[in-house]
Amino acid sequence: MQPPSIRFHIRGATPDDAAAIRSVQARTWLATYPNAELGITREGLRRHLEGEHGERIAERIDRTRQRLSAHAADPTGGCDFVAVLAGGAIVGFTAPFAEATPTGLGA
Repeated sequence: MQPPSIRFHIRGATPDDAAAIRSVQARTWLATYPNAELGITREGLRRHLEGEHGERIAERIDRTRQRLSAHAADPTGGCDFVAVLAGGAIVGFTAPFAEATPTGLGA
């Protein structure tokens, strides 16, 4: 028996996708990175991403929206976010980049 197929498509993200991208990022980090052995708690990660009372959420969405707007204005000079959609909801993204480092090219 084959597993059910999941239909999705990939498209370039737009500034309107910023809140959904940040939501996917937060949920992914909270599900992936807590590690009791290393002292990394879900609550500590939540505070890092959202702030004590959610005050960082709007700032992070705005920064993402600005990056996506800059890339839309100059696709050759910015970071290319790509949104993954399933049933109309954004369920994943990628934000590829490369930067010069003292030891070479980093990504």
